[in-house]
Amino acid sequence: MSPIFRRHVEMIVLYVYLCIANWGHAAMSSSTNNVNLVNAQTNLLRSLLESYDKRAVPLENSSEPVILSVGIRPINLVQLHEKQEILDTGVYIQQMWSDFRLRWDPPRFEGLHAIHIPVDLLWMPDLSLYNNAEVDFESMNTLAIVFFHGAVYYSPRARIRTMCDINMYKFPFDTQTCHIKLGSWTYDGNRIKLSHFQVNTTLDMSDFTLNKEWDVVETSTKINTKYYSCCPEPYEHMQCTLVLKRNPTYYRHMFLLPAVLLALIVPFQFVLPPNSKERLTLGALLLVGILLLIVMLQDFLPEAHPNLPALDIFEDAQENGLPG
Repeated sequence: MSPIFRRHVEMIVLYVYLCIANWGHAAMSSSTNNVNLVNAQTNLLRSLLESYDKRAVPLENSSEPVILSVGIRPINLVQLHEKQEILDTGVYIQQMWSDFRLRWDPPRFEGLHAIHIPVDLLWMPDLSLYNNAEVDFESMNTLAIVFFHGAVYYSPRARIRTMCDINMYKFPFDTQTCHIKLGSWTYDGNRIKLSHFQVNTTLDMSDFTLNKEWDVVETSTKINTKYYSCCPEPYEHMQCTLVLKRNPTYYRHMFLLPAVLLALIVPFQFVLPPNSKERLTLGALLLVGILLLIVMLQDFLPEAHPNLPALDIFEDAQENGLPG
């Protein structure tokens, strides 16, 4: 082996050795950092929750309520049940409040500025759905994010079913306005004060999946204050409004087109002789067609609702106007 070749081999071996040594040092350093971070999280959780009582409201000053920022971020519109007058939606319920007992100094805990804690271990507001159509609504129990200055962010995903007053007069070109009302069930405005999570007073629709039947044309939020005869304290709730416009394509073909065709056929009865079989047959077919459309329309109408669709009134007039 020549001296030059031997020198190249030695240099390659030395380079490989240095790479392995550096890799081992980096891995050991990374492992050490990970251990330090885990220990910091463990110590922080122990420090925060050791004497923490989740039953106590985090009122740092008795004269100042807990500021609860609330927001609704719709995910999808599952269905608007016209007959039951129920709006079924999937949403994120965004909540943020401040708990002075959950503050810490980041340099003492490896620079940790935030930590995830199971919400069952923390105090949380008793936020309830006021116009819920059921006893309770389905909610995903997620972790809360706690920041070093005491702010707590909690945003569970939920499927909610709320009552919605349906007006079917302009069906199938109707627009429906539905509300979602949220507020504390037991705390008055002196203990928990509501505020908007969003800077503006509209809903965050960034994660919303479009619905084939309904378009969300407008959203808004406002905070209402109500006083009850039993108590002098104010009670607040947030009202989120969704304005929904129906896509009439399907219903145009299923209801409007047959109704127009039946209306065009009705005058031909007057052309036929009064005692002819053709006139009786045509009248019977028109009657069956109109009754079928009315029965189909009943599947969409809310029970005992004062506003009938104009289409239903038109079909009733056709039926009553058929000559005998």
